Amino acid sequence: MLSYQQAKDIEDALGPQQAAPIIAALEGLDRKIEQQRTALKEDLLLELATKADIANLRTELKEDMANLRAELKEDIANLRAELKQDIGSLRHELTTSFAFLNNKIDTEIAKVYLEIAKIHGEFKSIRLWMKLLVAIGILGMTFFSPTTIKLLEMLK
Repeated sequence: MLSYQQAKDIEDALGPQQAAPIIAALEGLDRKIEQQRTALKEDLLLELATKADIANLRTELKEDMANLRAELKEDIANLRAELKQDIGSLRHELTTSFAFLNNKIDTEIAKVYLEIAKIHGEFKSIRLWMKLLVAIGILGMTFFSPTTIKLLEMLK
């Protein structure tokens, strides 16, 4: 805004009729400049982060971080529970598999013992037959030997 003295000096230099449009134009320019300053200040105030804004932002960030930590802890707890359940299932499956394999091995061992018993019985039978054959051979040799014939003749 032009001061009174500045407006008076312009009127004195140009005259009142020629100075009026210039003074009006200068006052309009002053108003526009002032409006632009005000708008610029308002824009800058909108853009500037105040301490309260920063404190609010910090609070929001802390809340977000706390929420994320809580979610992370919950996810970790859920994963632990799932892992424990999976490990329990695997243990059960392994126990079942081992029990099945033990039964199968026991069955096969029983079959092997049965076969061994059969072979043992067959050996006993073969031994008995061999003893019988040896005895028959000895008897045959003794009955047909000349010494046995003479001994028998003596006994008559």
